Amino acid sequence: MMVIGIFVAGPSRVLGDYGAVYEAKAYGADFRFFDLGFILAKSGLLGILVTHTGKTRRSTGAAVVIAAMLLLFSARLGDRGGMLSFLLPAAWIVSQRIRQINRIWILPSVLAAFIIFPALKEYRETGTITHTLRGGVLESTRASLYEAGSSVLTFCYTLDLIPAERSFALGISYLRAGLHLIPNVGLSPGKAFLPDPLVADPAAWLVERIHPAKYAQGGGYGYAAGAEWYFNFGIPGVLLGMVLLGFLLASIRAADHRSPYRLLVSAVSFSVGLLIVRNVVAAPLKSAVWSLAALVVYDVSLRFVLRDTRLRRLSETEILRG
Repeated sequence: MMVIGIFVAGPSRVLGDYGAVYEAKAYGADFRFFDLGFILAKSGLLGILVTHTGKTRRSTGAAVVIAAMLLLFSARLGDRGGMLSFLLPAAWIVSQRIRQINRIWILPSVLAAFIIFPALKEYRETGTITHTLRGGVLESTRASLYEAGSSVLTFCYTLDLIPAERSFALGISYLRAGLHLIPNVGLSPGKAFLPDPLVADPAAWLVERIHPAKYAQGGGYGYAAGAEWYFNFGIPGVLLGMVLLGFLLASIRAADHRSPYRLLVSAVSFSVGLLIVRNVVAAPLKSAVWSLAALVVYDVSLRFVLRDTRLRRLSETEILRG
């Protein structure tokens, strides 16, 4: 559909830039329905990889080609989080189901990401990578490390402003995350039932409080899971919430992965762990829940169709025998 869209509407309509999305959001656009399509595409590709066998090489090869297109699409947008949240879980599935990845490639891959990601950020903001090329490898690595730790600032601001300027939210951001799972059709219908983001979304509240101009433009800062626990329940929430989150992720990671479903849950949980480092819980939760729900619905539907087909064949055989 992406390729067809390029031929029908032109590349500029399909391969939009990162700032256009923020600008549209600033004017009230709601992208939950379109985000859902991207989530389903990635979950379908993970589903193909996780069910790989020697007889499914063609479908696996097709999935790899489409995955490369989606990664290039994300790179064009400068969506580094989207790239990582798909690429690393996919690599985890490949290492468990298709081919063991040699550890010697891990460190060079990390270093390459440190160099490439600042270039992607510059490209999405300016349309060029001139500054990255001039700065060299050391400057790119330094910029990546600085940005990776910048979520500490959200902790500092949140601790400073709560409860000095507002009371604890008592779980309203998690309620909003649950309501955020409901997709809308179009750009705005269905959006009104969500709680006010300045009350229920810690990332939106913080940006509006410390940088109103950035908030007005639809921009934001990378938030943090621990800061969201504090936003809702204070220090006890940070301690209990992060212990619970770590326990759940570790339990899923250490589970038996011989079942395709369990391996898929492990991979999707891995992507949640990646996204939640610099996001409020709403977006990672949506990605995980809809990915798994879509594949369960597909699997159940397929089993029903196959069962119905088998019953029909048995009935035809009995009629012929009669």
